[in-house]
Amino acid sequence: MRTTTFFSALFFSIISLKGQTDQGLIGKFLFNSNFINENSPSILINEVGTAAHYKDRNGNPISALLPVNNSYLEFTDNDLKVPFPISISVWVNLSSVSDYNEIFVSDNEYNNYTGYWLTTVGGTGQINMGFGGDLGGASSTNRRSLVSDTTLSLNTWHHLVVIYNDYQDMKMYLDCKQVFGQYSGTGSQNVVYQQNSPSRIAAWIGATSSPNGQYFDGVIDDLLIYERALSPADIETLCDKTYEITSVKEEAKQSTKVLSAADQTSLQFISANSRVISIFGPSGKLISTHPVAGSTFTLQHKNLSKGLYFIQINEKGSREVLKVIIQ
Repeated sequence: MRTTTFFSALFFSIISLKGQTDQGLIGKFLFNSNFINENSPSILINEVGTAAHYKDRNGNPISALLPVNNSYLEFTDNDLKVPFPISISVWVNLSSVSDYNEIFVSDNEYNNYTGYWLTTVGGTGQINMGFGGDLGGASSTNRRSLVSDTTLSLNTWHHLVVIYNDYQDMKMYLDCKQVFGQYSGTGSQNVVYQQNSPSRIAAWIGATSSPNGQYFDGVIDDLLIYERALSPADIETLCDKTYEITSVKEEAKQSTKVLSAADQTSLQFISANSRVISIFGPSGKLISTHPVAGSTFTLQHKNLSKGLYFIQINEKGSREVLKVIIQ
């Protein structure tokens, strides 16, 4: 073991990216050459209409869902019907906001609000999240919703995270930042499911006010569903947050620490104060952010690929940046 001691109050830790964002994951729809829940690949997913593959936000072909001509995916998976808290993370690129754009609906009972859903509002492109208590009917007295003040722009990839905690505590994040909105509806204070009601991606079955249902006009990618509330660090990781790296490079200590990928390093510090650690790649992409406390941590290099990293350590207004190469 290689041991490095910093005569500083600062301390940093690294947690595996995969392990961090897979915790509590119950739905994993990546749309990479197939239409399956990678968490439950045996669950049959019906392709209704002509759902097509399309290039994702990074330009990779056959890596996103393009539900053309009101097509959608439908399946029954009761593992997605769990008590709150629930979080959804998804990338969307809207082609139109003339109607509601249905992203995910856990239950599809005609003219009845049950389960939870994520959509955008017709005519505006506002984010709309909500849940129902199976009270009968599809009026505002039978649901609880939160509609964002912010709207989504067309033909642009946006990352959305919504978190359902309870009747008075729902949260929305757009492109890494929390956005706020207005609650509506006076329905049940708890989500209620129809266990055998099918879930849909890119469609809702509808109600008397929308007898033909509602669909999605655009592209969907990387739909993830969690049975927990995502943390701010989780959200920044999932939304591929990128920072201006110039200032971080300028602040980095002149000396560069070179570490073996097969080795590990014990980092020791003077105090155990609380602090926040941000880990950046060479281009400025934030890899992870961690609120930590303690005076010793063992960095397992195998959790990171070989290359250059900047470690920014923030504590009570002070900041230090370390430059590390793993080879």
